[in-house]
Amino acid sequence: MRIVILHNPGSGRGRAARIARFAAESLRADGHEVQPAPPRPDTPTLAGLLDPGTLLVVAGGDGTVHRSLPALIESRAALYHLPLGTENLFSREFSMGGPEVLAAALREPRFTPIDLMRVRSAGVDEPAALMVSVGPDASILARLSRRRRGPIHRLSYAPHILAELLGPAVYPLTIEVDAQPAVLARPGLAVVANCAMYALGLNPAPDAHPADGVLDLAFIEGSLALSLLPRLARASRTNESIVRLRGKTFRITADAGAHAQADGEPIPQALGGLDLSIGVLPGAIRILRPVQSVA
Repeated sequence: MRIVILHNPGSGRGRAARIARFAAESLRADGHEVQPAPPRPDTPTLAGLLDPGTLLVVAGGDGTVHRSLPALIESRAALYHLPLGTENLFSREFSMGGPEVLAAALREPRFTPIDLMRVRSAGVDEPAALMVSVGPDASILARLSRRRRGPIHRLSYAPHILAELLGPAVYPLTIEVDAQPAVLARPGLAVVANCAMYALGLNPAPDAHPADGVLDLAFIEGSLALSLLPRLARASRTNESIVRLRGKTFRITADAGAHAQADGEPIPQALGGLDLSIGVLPGAIRILRPVQSVA
């Protein structure tokens, strides 16, 4: 099989390049044609390396997977995530592991189509694979993004979590599901999920499935981050103060200052406030499924 390996030089505390080289050598030894992608390619460059018969191996974190999605949609190449990030939610969702798991999967390759999400904000459209959220968690990511200067780890989030817990009140959100009102100007945190996995194993939408043609909303009500984040921690085990709905299209609006994120990456917003549209893209890409007994 023809394989393109894309690695993020900042992932794995600098180990990504070494692991990508090891994976490439192992795959060539198994008879595959392997080509490295340039670091941080733009979408046209990456898409130009891919075609429907190619497997893109992403050696990095969820952000690197997120940035590769437009090229995967355009080229119809398949995807495998070699986990080297902080959370690695995509690889955990599909039990994808290191080079030995990848090699085993390629001996009897099984490809599965999965859904993606179309996210539109401030005139910008982008795909997402995992989830979109609006609320304190997105504010924490926005704080981190503004101050990030290199590779991060879980402790990198600590000062920003503390700042958010001590910060101002949570913004009221208005949410429509399939063009029907669901939440009207209520403060809280909204997660629209394509996959069940969420940071730190919290998983507020545990029934979300990436191949069912719908997205799952979990809206957790609360006016202060100090009380809201503990509710998020319990969201996978309780429905207390949680609105749960499924649909194909969502719209979330909020006043200026409310933050949104997709797959752990900040979403741009207009100066006048947040107006976020989210829709499902059924079967948008294919993934290489691992052999479960090896994963």
